[in-house]
Amino acid sequence: MPSRHSCLTAAAIAVAAVALSARASACDPVTRSNIVACALAQNIEGRSEREGLAAVDGRRRAAKTLLPSNPTLSVNSGLPIGYGASSSSLTWGVSLAQEVEIGGQRGRRMDVAGAEHSAQSRRIVATARATARGALTAYFDALAARERGALANRLGALAQALNTYARSRLEVGLVSPVETSVARAEAVRLSQLALEAELRFEEARARLSSALGRDPTLASVEVEGALEPLLLADLPTEQLVSGAIAERADAQVANAENEVAQRRAALLRAARVPNPTFSVYYRKDWFEERVAGIGLSLPLPLPSPVGRTFAGEIGEADALARRASLETHRLRRDVRLEVLRAKLTWDVRKREHALFTPESISQAESAIDAIGEALRGQKIPIRDALLSEQALVELLLSQIEARHQLCLASVELAHAVGFALERGIQ
Repeated sequence: MPSRHSCLTAAAIAVAAVALSARASACDPVTRSNIVACALAQNIEGRSEREGLAAVDGRRRAAKTLLPSNPTLSVNSGLPIGYGASSSSLTWGVSLAQEVEIGGQRGRRMDVAGAEHSAQSRRIVATARATARGALTAYFDALAARERGALANRLGALAQALNTYARSRLEVGLVSPVETSVARAEAVRLSQLALEAELRFEEARARLSSALGRDPTLASVEVEGALEPLLLADLPTEQLVSGAIAERADAQVANAENEVAQRRAALLRAARVPNPTFSVYYRKDWFEERVAGIGLSLPLPLPSPVGRTFAGEIGEADALARRASLETHRLRRDVRLEVLRAKLTWDVRKREHALFTPESISQAESAIDAIGEALRGQKIPIRDALLSEQALVELLLSQIEARHQLCLASVELAHAVGFALERGIQ
């Protein structure tokens, strides 16, 4: 008969399996509305940073301890030398001592722990935003690859019609072998486009599976949605820069690490103050005299390098604080550059996307279908079909790539200016 522990373990495993299955079903297919939440739910880096926050919480609890050490209880006894031993000649004593901090070390330790907690909390946010950025990039890659695949499927029928038409016209001597070779070469190129689109789509789905915390070798995810960029406000660059410096999670991490370094230096300076030890004692000597009293002891600070003055540790902490301050300034400069580049890219990609009007794309798609019908009905010369088809194919491929790059530019701009991508997107 199974034990109770075995039953509980089996029940826990079953519940976990159901929960994982429900979570997986909620993220299949992957859409614009659930991509970020699904990526964050399975992100190992985020879970690792949260464990780091739990470790910092442990240090915060340790820093709140009132006493620097536990009380010391001492008991001693002895007999006088050179005299006869008896119960009356037995000496003994008992004392209780407690070390006390008077330099504000406890407050400094709590300050350090609080600064470390703030820094770790911001690292969690920074990791979540990086995860959301990667997931959105993989999502848009998959959508673009899917659209290329749909176009390649349409072009596959055109390639077949082109090849069939060229072969039939060659058999009756209506086209030259050169034109037939060119037509077959173009048919091969269109077939290559289909194979390349299939490869890129499978690779994009594998990257998306990995971004969602799944094993990409087991099953591919299904994606739904349109290849449309994130909704971003059209703000001046300087306004975006000032907002990025205040909102970027990595900038907040740098500021918090700078504060941690300064707090640690202050703690080491406070540690130079000697801690007194107060004691109370009670003893009996061999004259039957009993004495009760109090005591005070202080460590004697000696100059370095004879004694421990924390001079080296303080110098190290000060240097690390200055280094953290310089890193903060460097990051602010890099943020300005990153925002500027992202804004310029976004503006250029918008203008590029505007070149492809819906009417021109619709006409190009209709023209592709019309060329295929004309080839199947042998109503168009091969040379005219090749010239028209190549220009239309390049137009449609360029339009998909332009939309793809616009979506990626929107993700990069949102990340650069410090948008909270981990909370969802529009």
